[in-house]
Amino acid sequence: MRIVLLGHPGSGTTTLLTDARAALRDPASGVALRPRSPIGRWRLWTASRRARRPQRDERPRAYPMRLRHAGGGAVVRVVDGGGGSVRGSSGTSGTRRLLAELAAADAIVAAVDATVLCDDPVLAASQVRTLVVLIRRRVTEALRHARSSPFPVVLALTGCERLPLGRDPFDLDGPLRPLRIGHRHEVRVAGVTVPLRADDPALARALPLLWCLHHAGSAAAGAVAAAGAAATFTPREWTRT
Repeated sequence: MRIVLLGHPGSGTTTLLTDARAALRDPASGVALRPRSPIGRWRLWTASRRARRPQRDERPRAYPMRLRHAGGGAVVRVVDGGGGSVRGSSGTSGTRRLLAELAAADAIVAAVDATVLCDDPVLAASQVRTLVVLIRRRVTEALRHARSSPFPVVLALTGCERLPLGRDPFDLDGPLRPLRIGHRHEVRVAGVTVPLRADDPALARALPLLWCLHHAGSAAAGAVAAAGAAATFTPREWTRT
């Protein structure tokens, strides 16, 4: 199974991954996600430090993980797309690698900074357009190969704790509409919008990856429900059939 995290520089894709890893260390959560090797653990640790100072020239980084849950286990390849690769041209090595990872993706998480949606709708619309192109590219490919099950797509609104007091992240809907409605005539999509706060419980911050794991057939529904219940904002599904 392969999950690709997409987002522009500073959108929080690396933090999504390291938060999920930290939350799912304990099998008591119902799902355990761990790097397959000591070198993988070291790479995740360095990624968490790198996330504090995002670089525009980041390349995609793949993290092989071992997933365990009540129903068994699986190997999961989680790919942090790298903000620079999302913005690059198709001729750059980082973007070529990202497109290759996307071509084999079983699920996608698109991260968008909620403060950009709030403060600069024009910039937000520009960023979302790039994500739409990449996501539709993969979803269209799934249709071409007659995929029967819905394709999991998560819109993760990061940094919601920095929004003005009382501002509902779901009100920042405008620029995100192309992501939600762009697939209705293409292929079934199991979609959800997940607002995330840094002060949410750890399990709630793991919800984007849990959603992908569950809808790709490899995680217990109970863990998804528990993560959603722990979150400050209730996730909103927008599945298209």
